[in-house]
Amino acid sequence: MFRYSQTSAKPAQYPHQWIRTLDDINRLKRMMLGLPINLMTGTAPFGYEISKEDPKLCIPIPHLFEALVVARDICEDQSEMAGWEYLMETTGKTLSRVSFKKIMRCHPPVDECLLDYEDRLKLLHDA
Repeated sequence: MFRYSQTSAKPAQYPHQWIRTLDDINRLKRMMLGLPINLMTGTAPFGYEISKEDPKLCIPIPHLFEALVVARDICEDQSEMAGWEYLMETTGKTLSRVSFKKIMRCHPPVDECLLDYEDRLKLLHDA
């Protein structure tokens, strides 16, 4: 779901244009750390799957977050195109280049998303 900035009718391009509440900030941090998030639309974000126990909860898929971290590093070293191609080849999932660009600019995975679940929760609550 795109949220619109107050100054234009175009979809928001960067997090500061759609973050309005503390819940938005918390969701962004959870996505960057690879923690479970609430489902906002009918489709789970890339790297997540809808929980079978609770259909309003999205559970992270660890191997996709590992691939996202490597793709992020490739983007920093080479180009966004090379990172996108790596992600498509290694995961076998489809993702548009625009969506990949949005992930890398708005909520890129941090290295801490590879830690154990309990350690990631501690980081979220310590911040």
